[in-house]
Amino acid sequence: MVKKKNSRKYKVQALVHLTILIAIILLLNVISTFVYSRLDLTEDNRYTLGYSTKQMMQGLDDIVYIKVYLEGELPAGFRKLQESTRELLDELEVYSGGMVQYEFIDPLAGKDAKDKRYIMEQLQGQGLEPVDLEVAGDEQTIRKVIFPGAILTYRNRSVPVSLFENQMGMAPLQVLHNSEVGLEYQLANALRRVRNTWKPDVAFIHGHGELDTIHTADLRQELRNYYRVSDLNLTQYKVEKLQEYEVAIVAKPDTTFSEVDKFKIDQFIMNGGKVLWLIDRLKADLRSLGPDGTGLTNDYPLNITEDLLFGYGVRINPDLVQSMQAGFIPIVTGTSGGRPQTSLKKWVFYPLAGEDAPHPIVKNSNPVMLKFSNSLDTVKVENVEKTVLLSTSPNSRLVYNPVRINLQMVRENPNPALFNKGQIPVAILLEGNFTSVFRNRLAPQTLESGQYGDVREKSDTTAMIVVSDGDVASSQISPDGRQVLPLGYDRYTNQTFGNKTFILNCIDYLAGHSGLLALRTKEIRMRMLDQARVKENKVIWQVINTVLPLVFLILFGIIYNYVRKRKYS
Repeated sequence: MVKKKNSRKYKVQALVHLTILIAIILLLNVISTFVYSRLDLTEDNRYTLGYSTKQMMQGLDDIVYIKVYLEGELPAGFRKLQESTRELLDELEVYSGGMVQYEFIDPLAGKDAKDKRYIMEQLQGQGLEPVDLEVAGDEQTIRKVIFPGAILTYRNRSVPVSLFENQMGMAPLQVLHNSEVGLEYQLANALRRVRNTWKPDVAFIHGHGELDTIHTADLRQELRNYYRVSDLNLTQYKVEKLQEYEVAIVAKPDTTFSEVDKFKIDQFIMNGGKVLWLIDRLKADLRSLGPDGTGLTNDYPLNITEDLLFGYGVRINPDLVQSMQAGFIPIVTGTSGGRPQTSLKKWVFYPLAGEDAPHPIVKNSNPVMLKFSNSLDTVKVENVEKTVLLSTSPNSRLVYNPVRINLQMVRENPNPALFNKGQIPVAILLEGNFTSVFRNRLAPQTLESGQYGDVREKSDTTAMIVVSDGDVASSQISPDGRQVLPLGYDRYTNQTFGNKTFILNCIDYLAGHSGLLALRTKEIRMRMLDQARVKENKVIWQVINTVLPLVFLILFGIIYNYVRKRKYS
């Protein structure tokens, strides 16, 4: 009787516990529809979106449809990139409240050769770049073209986004890893571009021999996706005109600035304006060499380097940087059939500069190719912080004005012992409160006007970037002179350097998009297996992964049966 009563009591308790459990689950489900939260337990927070991305997702007021062309038979590295993309899109979908929708497709699957060509042309026309792959099959290795990118569509606008960032000189695994790290930035930046309704104003300063609109055409075209781009001849406008712009670009001037023009730029900075300086201190150009292939450098008649930049905290030195890590130039090495034969030779005056600090402007970017660049020094200025963005390779040296340039140098192997200057800064970011260089002296404009009005002597917090090369923003022109090539593309080596990305990142940072750029600083560690140890202990790891689970399962069964017999026997 007692035994039967206890059994009924246990059944009631079990029923109560089950009812409570179901109630808790239902309650949690109801709460989860109102409150969203996720825990990212990874050490490097790889599944945590940046603050600017979350804000962007929460601000969506219409559907963003993303078509990802990363599907089908892919090598292992690209499958991992595909999976990371899918995980990130899942996060974006959740944080956007369902406003982000996506699909993965293989655009070339099941198509014949003619249709494939047509689709590939269409995708390239939309801005996606193809990648040639070798895919290992069961019996043979086949070549395959994929488009590791996506098209974002918001309302009636579409923009391409590349999910694969090819980087020169890096191992394929590292490139794929960096592409995974940069996914959030690429998608967020594309979303910013497709939703961009307000564009800050950016001005190319003119009137002092700056780069023309042809050589900056590709840069301008890219900038117009995010900014309203204008040309401003300083001499034609008053000081107040510059205040309409967020960022001013001074690209390779070669003549003297009048006092009034210097005053206009100075007061632009004092009022919070940002400036990207792309300055050559010395006149050095392959086109200026004589018939014997030699020439001497001389100073540009610039007065802004000493009058303005030195006062703000940077000195551009009258020298040229040479580096053993450099670009190439074509040289005639002989004739064949009466026609000149050319070959590419390394040219130490074209240094390749890379990141010197883990700054979002330069992180994970391709090297930037400079031409006849000068060295930069920082000058102690109170309340101004300096960050070196780009430096040359450790095997660099300086040659001082006047520098003799001789094309015959390419036929000689550089002596590594001479390239012992170490890394030389060629791009520096200045941030802080600048002091007017017109402080304690009357401004020319006020003298001319006779009105001693508002002259700011101290700026609010602002920023500027100084690059000791103007050609960094100049595109090459096709041999027939009809086409402007993409900025950073070298038609001699068919390589694309990081010039365009660097300049765009500089403008973004100066224009106040540092939150988005900060996504580039995200660190996700590559947790690579030690291939040597894996090979050495292959059998042990196979046993651990296959036999050990079975042993645990058998032991659990034995112990469970033993306990059960003891309890109920």
